[in-house]
Amino acid sequence: MANGRHAVEIRPDGTMILAHVPKCGMLYWMQKCVGGYIETLRICHFVVEDTLMIVNEEGRIKGMELNPKASAVVLENIYGPALIMKTGKVKNEDDIVGLTHTEGSMIIKEIDDIANMVKILYKK
Repeated sequence: MANGRHAVEIRPDGTMILAHVPKCGMLYWMQKCVGGYIETLRICHFVVEDTLMIVNEEGRIKGMELNPKASAVVLENIYGPALIMKTGKVKNEDDIVGLTHTEGSMIIKEIDDIANMVKILYKK
């Protein structure tokens, strides 16, 4: 499995970017992106397999802003920024790895589709 060097960052204002993941210090980088200690949530329904959402485990307690797009993906309230990455092998051990550019682009489109469906459902 080819590991990439990207993550999808979902911001509470709804913007999404394909962020570059550093080769070293990935845990620190993830904590910096989400604003604190991380929690991982497995995502089972994406077109890209083995995906994870990385969020701030204390986002709600810290009073971070609700993240509607991230919440729509995992069907629970997510507060603060979120990252989408995936699991993979690093030195024959399971670990969090980056996405390829193509995977990241596919996920951004899929998240937009999910968010639009949720909007339609809640309008009725």
